[in-house]
Parts: sequence; C-alpha cells; structure tokens
Amino acid sequence: LAELETAAHALSSTLSFFGAGTASDAAATLEEMARTRSLDHAQDTLTILETEMNKVMSAMRDYA
Repeated sequence: LAELETAAHALSSTLSFFGAGTASDAAATLEEMARTRSLDHAQDTLTILETEMNKVMSAMRDYA
C-alpha cells in the first residue's frame, strides 16, 4: 500500500499542476485510502480516475 500511496500522491500533484481538478481529487482520494488502509471504495475511485485521465490525455493530444 505504500507504493500506491506514493504513486497516487505524485499523480495527484501532477494533475493539480495541469488544472485537472477532478482527476487530482480522485488520485488524492486513492492516496488517502492507501494511507488509512481502507480500500473499500478503491475500485469506484479508480474508475473515476481512469475516466478523468482519459479526458486529460485527450486534451493533451488536442493541444499538441
């Protein structure tokens, strides 16, 4: 769970930098879940994160 916490923290920070608030919030939620070892709703949160990451990636492709 420590690796999940670390990765989610880094992802949350990066997404926040790009202004992807919903994606950043989902990553931060996963980080907190890992920290507290409470993964009951992790799949739901991961689904939100994946959906939002697809939007971010699409926007980046459009920008490039």
